[in-house]
Amino acid sequence: MKALLEEFAEEIMSSFADYWSIEKDLHKRFIETKRLTMEVFAKHEKLSELYSRVTGASDPIDQCIKQFEDRLIDFYSNNIEYGIKKGIFNKVYIAPIAHAILATEKFLLYKWIVLKAISRQEMIDMVVSFHETLAEGLLTNRQNSE
Repeated sequence: MKALLEEFAEEIMSSFADYWSIEKDLHKRFIETKRLTMEVFAKHEKLSELYSRVTGASDPIDQCIKQFEDRLIDFYSNNIEYGIKKGIFNKVYIAPIAHAILATEKFLLYKWIVLKAISRQEMIDMVVSFHETLAEGLLTNRQNSE
């Protein structure tokens, strides 16, 4: 399972690197990386279901999941910190935001893959919408696009 989760994390990270080589706008990158993340989860339905269901099954499995999630949280934290350093995002306490991002992704993934309460597209759209709202609060210069 550890190898599967490591490969999964690598695929998520490489999708970001590919996207970032094209998109330079940090605001768009912040939002669209969440779409990419959820599309990778959606592409691997069985692994996503396993990830959503196995927490608490055993200490070794929990440790694998913790390592996977820690890697994602570190990545999200670094992304926000980069935006702060570039002056795009307000200076905020990063840890709760990074954890909230993962919690939102994980809960909506669970609602889709385990509960079947939402569609694949609804899951992706809700994560992206959450990130659009989050970005509005993080942006230093909020511009009204209307």
